[in-house]
Order: sequence, then structure tokens, then C-alpha cells
Amino acid sequence: MANWNDIKLNVSRAANKTIKKAGELADSASMNIKLKTLNAKLGDRFEVLGKLTYKQLKFDTSHAEEISKVIAEIDELREQIKQLKEKIAEAKEERQKSAEDVKIDEENEETEE
Repeated sequence: MANWNDIKLNVSRAANKTIKKAGELADSASMNIKLKTLNAKLGDRFEVLGKLTYKQLKFDTSHAEEISKVIAEIDELREQIKQLKEKIAEAKEERQKSAEDVKIDEENEETEE
């Protein structure tokens, strides 16, 4: 039968792993929600760009200044999306590395017993 200290240690390790994993999942979910929000904003800006372009071509009026502003907003959103995707990829790699480290630790613990 395992002694009390071993049981406490195992429970403590499990709790710490659970807390860490929950935090990682919350961060991941938050970044993915932000990505969806940015993509929705990007779609809205493309819609505005399309409407302005249509008006400019249909009614032969210049909306160049407004179009330039919308294009700048689109470029900014695309850059934010790119950076966020990179951050999500880095977090995913870190989670995978962490999972591999945990697996190695567990295998080492099993061989020690």
C-alpha cells in the first residue's frame, strides 16, 4: 500500500497539471475567439470596400479617399490576424512540447517505481 506522502504528492502533481492545462485551454479559446472576431471585422471591411467600389463605378463618383481608408483598415486587420495566427501556432507547439514533457516525466516515474 502506498504511503500517505506518496498519495499527497501524486494528488498535488495531478492538481497542478490540471490547473496548468485549464489555463492553457482558456488562453487558446480566448485567442481563437479573437481570431474569429478579427475575421468578422475583416469581412465587414471588405463589404464596405465593395459597396464603395460599386458606387464609384456605377455612379461615376470618386470615393478614393474613403476607399483608401478602408484599404488601410483591411491591411491592419490582416496584419493583426497574421500575428494572432502565429501566436496561436506558437501556443500549440508549446502545448505539444509540454504534453511530451509530461509523458516523459510519467514514464520516468513509472520506471522509478
